[in-house]
Amino acid sequence: MSFDFGPIIDSRISPYTIGFVLIDGGNPAPLGSGTLVRCRSTQGILTCGHVLAELPQAGEFGAALFGLPQTRDQRMRIAGEATVAHAVNFYTAPGGKDGPDLAFIPIPPAQFSDLSASGSVLDLDIGKDKASSERPEGAEVLEAVAGVVGQLTAPASSDGRKSTLAVEGLVCPGSVIAAPKVGQWDQLQFKPQPQSEAVLPTNFRGTSGGGIWRVYLKKDAEGRYSPLESRLTGVAYWQDEIAGSLGIIGHGPISIYGHLLTEIYRRWPPQ
Repeated sequence: MSFDFGPIIDSRISPYTIGFVLIDGGNPAPLGSGTLVRCRSTQGILTCGHVLAELPQAGEFGAALFGLPQTRDQRMRIAGEATVAHAVNFYTAPGGKDGPDLAFIPIPPAQFSDLSASGSVLDLDIGKDKASSERPEGAEVLEAVAGVVGQLTAPASSDGRKSTLAVEGLVCPGSVIAAPKVGQWDQLQFKPQPQSEAVLPTNFRGTSGGGIWRVYLKKDAEGRYSPLESRLTGVAYWQDEIAGSLGIIGHGPISIYGHLLTEIYRRWPPQ
């Protein structure tokens, strides 16, 4: 008998995930993905550099939380002047498969409290400790990537007064099949492996900036699984053929918990 891991994946990953929405001009469109994070007195959104480059420094952009019901009307707007303009950015256009392509967007406390009231926030300091720890004894591993999928998101609709965009996201199981080093940066090569007859998109555009996660599971005597813990191990930023099919390349834990976290603390010293 097969076990449906979907509810476990969704509950352990979706609440941390957001989608960026371009709202300029009254025609909203999905722009990329991110993860809600904090590190001591600093809070914000972990994403990739080329998504950051598309966000407006002047004006506003939207943020759609994944962990809310599909029928929930979300209107979160974030000012670029106080966020994008002060971001940590490891990216130089036009970028490429080798990176680096990683970023952190600081969010002022008042706005971040609105995000954290409806979503979950990953503590990067705890994540750093977990990243270097051993697998829990007897645990099985499930890996997945989370983010917006532009191909599955229909164009915005309008009733003449407002425009509405139903952002479609995907938490896709799979496996990291390789983790090479490229200079001082580490990569994760993630191969999507959907359960049952699920159909994958032919383009993962929009997933960039989303998290690559590892969920540890415990199996009971009846063959049922329950989650033990979740770890953010990567940030997606590129799509390419991996082992014969379309896959995702992301930065790994050395990039996140080493280079990026070090720069965050340099900019905003822990208090």
